[in-house]
Amino acid sequence: MDPQILSVGISDGQFEEVLATAYSPIVTLSELIKNSSDACYIKKDTIVIDVDESARTIVVRDNGVGLSANDINRLKSVGTSMKMRQGNVLSRIGEPYAGSKGLGLLTAFNLCKELEVVTHSEEDDKNYLLRWEKGTKRILFEEYDESCTGTTLIMKDIDSGSMKLITDPDEVSKLFLSSITYYTSSETLPLIDIYINGIKRDYRQTSTLEALYQKYNRPKTKSESEGYFVAKATFKYKDNKLTLSYDDNLYNVCSFKDEEIDLTNIDSARAFLSRYSVHFKNFDSRLGDYDIETKLDEFEGVYYIWRERKKEDLTYPWGVRVYVNNYGLYNYLGKSNDWTQHTEISQSVRSTNYKYRNTYGYVLFNRFNEDNSCLKISKERNDFIGNLARKKFYHIMREYVSGIFSSIDIALKNNKGAGLALVPLQSNRKTNINKPIDIRDLVRSGLTSQQLLFDHGDGIWIDREKGLIHANSIGNHKLKISNGRKTLDFCIEAENPTPKLVLKAKKTRVREGETYDLRQAIVKKSTTNVDLDKLVIKSDEAQIEGYNLKATNKPDTYPIYYIYKSEGHPEISQIHDVIVYPLYEDDFKKLKKLFPDYEVIDEYHKLNDVVEQISKGYINSPVICGIALRSLVEITIRHFLEDVLEVQAERDIDTAAQMNRIFNALRDNDSRLDAALVQEYRGKLLRTRKQLFDYYKKLGLNHYVHDTESIITSNEILAFSQRLRNFLGFVFKSLVVKNRSAKA
Repeated sequence: MDPQILSVGISDGQFEEVLATAYSPIVTLSELIKNSSDACYIKKDTIVIDVDESARTIVVRDNGVGLSANDINRLKSVGTSMKMRQGNVLSRIGEPYAGSKGLGLLTAFNLCKELEVVTHSEEDDKNYLLRWEKGTKRILFEEYDESCTGTTLIMKDIDSGSMKLITDPDEVSKLFLSSITYYTSSETLPLIDIYINGIKRDYRQTSTLEALYQKYNRPKTKSESEGYFVAKATFKYKDNKLTLSYDDNLYNVCSFKDEEIDLTNIDSARAFLSRYSVHFKNFDSRLGDYDIETKLDEFEGVYYIWRERKKEDLTYPWGVRVYVNNYGLYNYLGKSNDWTQHTEISQSVRSTNYKYRNTYGYVLFNRFNEDNSCLKISKERNDFIGNLARKKFYHIMREYVSGIFSSIDIALKNNKGAGLALVPLQSNRKTNINKPIDIRDLVRSGLTSQQLLFDHGDGIWIDREKGLIHANSIGNHKLKISNGRKTLDFCIEAENPTPKLVLKAKKTRVREGETYDLRQAIVKKSTTNVDLDKLVIKSDEAQIEGYNLKATNKPDTYPIYYIYKSEGHPEISQIHDVIVYPLYEDDFKKLKKLFPDYEVIDEYHKLNDVVEQISKGYINSPVICGIALRSLVEITIRHFLEDVLEVQAERDIDTAAQMNRIFNALRDNDSRLDAALVQEYRGKLLRTRKQLFDYYKKLGLNHYVHDTESIITSNEILAFSQRLRNFLGFVFKSLVVKNRSAKA
């Protein structure tokens, strides 16, 4: 193509931007680095800056996609950019665009009088040459025959003052600081190589701050004079919510992760601080004046707080840098800008580690889009302009982030974390519903009752101001007390001096033929102030004897009245329905199944018939079956002694003594016993020997015949049979084995 002359103008609405000049030569170079970074399509590529003092030139070289003919034609309208518009927010390496104003190339004229650009367009697959002299408003644009890659910017005729400033070591170091890669590892962002008069200058850090933190996050000796990171404090802001995390390396009592504070609700911050026993000076005035309406972009960051003497490999400059889409704003790159006011914190409160020279960190606005934000970068590209959004950002960083983190540090240093303790004094406490409990009787803590957190049901309520616990109802109430990190469980047992009677349910089901103690329907803990001897239980329809529903009641529903009168209190009257339900055939099988071998012992006076009849009749005739069950035990023992042990069963010795002879034979592994049965039953019978004698004693005739207040029930017959099943099973099987042996 023939050389072209492009006439340069200013895009609509960009006049004021174009009038701006970069803050310093380093800002100019930083802007050009951003352009190169946006053009990269190879991850972790290298951008080279070559400064030649004698030639008064600076070269910026990248391996990016280059400028296409369309890109070059857009230079005719200064201030035009497609970045951060219509979804075009990420570069080819997947990072947000660092630039979006369309002014990067123009920035070069803050340094040079002549600009030359050699570029290879990946889009056009052509090489182009551009020449632009300052003040001419014209760009010479032509194809370039020589081989090239990426884009090379050559800034010529730079004045000696700017050259001297650029080569100053402090200024060169800021070029490395200008990329977030100075602090964090990245698998995508380009590296920066700088040559001054042909000599490579490298101010990169050999370790990230996080790696140094992991190396020095605990004191290595008993003396802390060598120094270490006492804390790592991270923060994230999004939609008026601030999320904080904290590593407490001082006492390891105040570490937390992802604590969220709703900045629109001052009580959210108050609750957070109370959980960690943090006193925040002038809390309401500092945190109360929060701008809810102004839009502010998401940002995140980290503070690393050092203590005592610095390590040799800790060469990072102190302070907190601000990065936008991975590249820093110049005002925050040096050591002198204490914009987080940590100097003020350390001077006003001496007992804190949050001193400016002890603080290392950064803030990152990632995927920042100025077109959609209230935050605006200044025309000099060195800071945010001073508007409401910047004021809100500073307020969050100074009052919430630095303010809260430094207050935590002060709390830890002042009491070594003792105020955060939560010690239980008693986990169970009885009280009267009219008598409150002092919270200090339950826990010991440096927190006040207003700072502690409580979780409980409706049965109790907490007077946080006075520190008192009130019970609303009788019974056991669960209470949890927490300081936000540790939670303790308590049980408050509340009693009521006023008589009160509570029934377990409105209805109770009782099997036909069974007695039922009507007092079982009462919740025992509800009768603390009730004299049960004065309780009247009656019914107009059911047959009741004492407090028992008689077994003679036929299937039906019977209303039972519980009446209690006491002096000075109103009468208590409760109604409880007892449903007597009929027997079913399946009940007959329960007892019979306990003795599966009974049917083969018919040689012994029809013992199998006795088991059969007890199974069929124990529900309707429990008393008779109780006698039969006792007789069954006595008869089988006698047969066992005579046929298995082959000894005389003496009639004048009680059955318990005869039973004892069987247990002794088991204990001694008597050779007359079947070895397989001994192995099966010996252990479980000897373990329950005493209990079995007690069960047999309770089954005695006198217990049911002469004590009219206590009548044996079908459930008791079944229960006794279950307790005797192993003993009778052993006896039955032994008789069967003996009988079969005799027949053989």
